[in-house]
Amino acid sequence: MLKKYIITVVLILLSTLMTACSSRVEEALNDEGYNLYLEGLYDEAITHYTQSLVDYPEYGAFYSNRGMAYYEKGDVALALKDLNQAIVLEPDMPEAYLNRGTVYLGSRVYDQASKDFYKAIQLKGNFKDENGLYYTYLNLGTLLNENSQTQEALVILEKAFELNNNDEKLYNALGLIYKSVGDYDRAMDYFNGAIELKEDYAYAYGNRGSVYYLMEEYRIALSDVNTALSMDPYIPQMYDLKAKILIKTGELKEAIRILDAGITRWVNYADLYITRGNIYFGEKAYGEALMNYGLGIEYGSVEGYKGQGVTYQIIGQYEDAIIQLETYLQNYPADISTLITLGMVYRQTKNYEMSMTQYDKVLSLSTQHIEAMYQKVLTYVDMQAISEAEMLLNQILSIDPDHKASEEALINIGVKQ
Repeated sequence: MLKKYIITVVLILLSTLMTACSSRVEEALNDEGYNLYLEGLYDEAITHYTQSLVDYPEYGAFYSNRGMAYYEKGDVALALKDLNQAIVLEPDMPEAYLNRGTVYLGSRVYDQASKDFYKAIQLKGNFKDENGLYYTYLNLGTLLNENSQTQEALVILEKAFELNNNDEKLYNALGLIYKSVGDYDRAMDYFNGAIELKEDYAYAYGNRGSVYYLMEEYRIALSDVNTALSMDPYIPQMYDLKAKILIKTGELKEAIRILDAGITRWVNYADLYITRGNIYFGEKAYGEALMNYGLGIEYGSVEGYKGQGVTYQIIGQYEDAIIQLETYLQNYPADISTLITLGMVYRQTKNYEMSMTQYDKVLSLSTQHIEAMYQKVLTYVDMQAISEAEMLLNQILSIDPDHKASEEALINIGVKQ
């Protein structure tokens, strides 16, 4: 398996739907659609807002709210179309920027999400929903955490805490931050706190399950994810996480079934394809793996390039492997496992200079990285640079005296000499 892929990203997907309107008729219509949305009746909410727009085509809140109903159904394109129209009609409406930012956040278009959240903050005096600014800080903090800007995220979430310190979603967001830095105990405290505030808060159960997953407590993790899905079956990340847990417990057919169900519901959710590709890769069904990684790329996942690169290496399509791995590294230049894989591919094509370049990049990031050093040894041997290989093997054994592969390589070099 490509273990780098087995990660969980569970975002807070919030929507602040406007309930204040410019007339009593519009207010009443908006309240009706809002209540349908809150009940999870998204199709009915969409129909209601569509009918309301026949009589009030210039009312931006209807577009904003219908856009969020589309988003809950997994139709990002229609959601963005409606939210864009809401902003065209009412460019000073912060709720529309918050909602569009939320859609971009859920779709991992972080740059655009950030712009929208900061625009909503700029327009904070126009919020008609009293919680609008709070939700903006909450989602912005989540975004910053996803971008590994942990300290900045905490600053923003502190602003959210000043506005509302009794919201399960804030505890959930803080739990995500502490999970991202590996403080699992503190993350658990916040997720448990979120559940205490709202016993049926699906995201907190799912996120707590993701921590159990990282702690390799797979059965407990699965229980939490199942609880989350029983409360809210419309969270695509939970399908992905459940499949990853089932992979770890060896239940691959069930994992595929869960992923298939998720993809049927959310055709454009890239992570589901990446995880399904990982299963096929592990089963040596390389054609299926390549297809799924390709679909992941099509729907916005950079991880698909790495998956395809590794797969192409396995089946001997080295030039294709180089192209995909290089593309991945343009986005994640410090990914050590990919640098090593790329070095191995260059070695397989006898481009020893480029092979060494990749290993040297790894060693600039981690000066005593044993695998990178050993791969350099193998490259030196291919180049017939035996003395350099012998010197590096001795260096490896000085760091790790029990490195069996280096011991054997040193013996083989002595035999050859």
